[in-house]
Amino acid sequence: MISLKINDNQFILKSNISIIEACRYIGIQIPRFCYHESLSIAGNCRMCLVEIENERIEKLVIACLTNIESNMVILTDTFSVKKARENVLEALLLNHPLDCPICDQAGECDLQDQTKIFGNYLNKIYSKRRGVQDKYCGPLIKTIMTRCIHCTRCVRFGTEIVGFDIFGTLNRGNLTEIGSYSEAFFDSNISGNVIDLCPVGALTSKPYAFKHRPWELRSSETIDLTDSLGSQIFVNHRESGIARILPKTNNKTNGNLISDTTRFSYDSIENNRIYNVHYKDLDTNLMKFGWEKVHSIVTNIKDKKVTILINEQLDLKTLNQFKFLFFLYKNITVKSHSRFNEFNNFYEFSNLSKNSFSDVKSKVCMLIGCDLKNENAIINTKIRINSLENNYKLYSLGSKFRSKLSVNFINLNIEEVLQLFEGKSKNLSGKILRSQFSEIVFGEGFKKRFSALSYIKEKIKTINFTTRYTIINSSSNTEGNFFFGIKSLNKKNLDKSNVIFCCNINDNIIMRKLFLKFRGLIVEFNTHFPSLFKKNSLLLPIKSNFFENSGVYINMLQQIQKTQKVVSSANNIKSLSFIFKKLFFVPQGKFKYLDFISESLQISKFESSFSNLSTKSFSGKRVINYASTYPLKFFLKNNLKTDTYVKNSYIINSYLSLSK
Repeated sequence: MISLKINDNQFILKSNISIIEACRYIGIQIPRFCYHESLSIAGNCRMCLVEIENERIEKLVIACLTNIESNMVILTDTFSVKKARENVLEALLLNHPLDCPICDQAGECDLQDQTKIFGNYLNKIYSKRRGVQDKYCGPLIKTIMTRCIHCTRCVRFGTEIVGFDIFGTLNRGNLTEIGSYSEAFFDSNISGNVIDLCPVGALTSKPYAFKHRPWELRSSETIDLTDSLGSQIFVNHRESGIARILPKTNNKTNGNLISDTTRFSYDSIENNRIYNVHYKDLDTNLMKFGWEKVHSIVTNIKDKKVTILINEQLDLKTLNQFKFLFFLYKNITVKSHSRFNEFNNFYEFSNLSKNSFSDVKSKVCMLIGCDLKNENAIINTKIRINSLENNYKLYSLGSKFRSKLSVNFINLNIEEVLQLFEGKSKNLSGKILRSQFSEIVFGEGFKKRFSALSYIKEKIKTINFTTRYTIINSSSNTEGNFFFGIKSLNKKNLDKSNVIFCCNINDNIIMRKLFLKFRGLIVEFNTHFPSLFKKNSLLLPIKSNFFENSGVYINMLQQIQKTQKVVSSANNIKSLSFIFKKLFFVPQGKFKYLDFISESLQISKFESSFSNLSTKSFSGKRVINYASTYPLKFFLKNNLKTDTYVKNSYIINSYLSLSK
């Protein structure tokens, strides 16, 4: 800690930080364009100039590149500082077009704000404005390069965060421009974050172009459900629907990044939605009718064998109601549509320690059966940043995948993987498990091949208790399904069932094979029209978990998160819990089987700890662990084609068609 004076006020701050960071800690805002907390320091905009009272320093210094020293006297609002900022702004505006009324960045533009505070209405320099050719960055990012002020944030983001050098600085002096060395669009799962980084309107969102103004929108905080991480987001919306999605900074989960799937798939809330009850009889005639006829079709359903098939995106409250129905009626069973969660039918904490990927100081990292770029783009980015900062080695067990990570690929079968964790592998066990800091990331591909993760957990504790591991789940509430002990669907369940309730399940080849042979009644609850809809099926529209419902979820880091209702649905669309209450005539007061969750966890508005919750399983039994003899392969080859919500996004589909 050192003592210094800023604007005639004495402060004690930690050393080895820059002046701009020191001023931020004490609440003094210094203007900047090129500086960003997540990027390296460039120091080329000169907007953060400050004055230091020192005989050896006669000129102004840039605050982002100058570290504080003991007994330093810093002045941020003197006449010379204000005049210097005025001159910098005048130089930046020489070639900047006067198109604020038609710019999508208007109202939230840093250049507008700084000009309003520090700019001058009288020019001292006059020159012809030069134009710059726009660049093509794909269907998601709109470029108007004449507005560019050469802060190089996009260049550093591509190089340091993404690992994709699409942008660079071309030419020199007055002819300087930001461009690409070769014609290629921004092929990355987090490319949309460059829109937030741009301080002017040079890089904006194409889907958002010319549609809304920021002062017309309302903002709501909620959680992303497209993956198992649960990124914190802001949803900007109007009465007509959702306008855009922006990241909310949270160092425990997503930092200040969100994936392109999270950012651009919001149009799915309206595309291909179901607004009426549909019924397809044995003659494959499709009919529409109201909710009053639903009870006549599913009459006497309590006397039949019913299987409730659920998606792992359902919230804890809905799962609570289904488990209550399981205990209330002997003929009802609850199953998951995923076939890969039998490995953990009793709930346990998968992480040896809470791993937020923000405090990782590992020397060795091993990826087992996962393609992080497709399974979780934010975790992939955080591991890449940590590997570059800490210079640790990355190993991957399984097939080779395309990534910006510097990975050593190792092809092992399950028997050799077990030898590794038992400490019997001479080359790998010592390097990985005996390292001072090591972390292991398990993907869905490994969970499909091997079920005894608790066995591996005990072996890791024995060899090195400092090792941490994390499981990349496929859906937003997979951990919640594990807590309730919900098992996977199999053919035996179908043979014993007369009716299947399909609750927002995804369309995949496994479900198609099962349903083609099923002869009973299929009642589907879905937000979008499913491809699985076949004869003798009833299709009921429900509210979407994305933005139309509030619910509680458990993410892959085992944090409790709560979503908020953002927009209202059509009057004819009901919630899933409301429909089941009406179908089974269960009083509302009966759905209090797991009210102790709210009391023991003390769920806050957004997230809470899960450490005090009892881990008792509702199933009461354990399955026999199994190990597959097949080689490791990836469970998820394309994250844009698996989820029903993402698959119905026109924006994401346009990006998918161009990225092939």
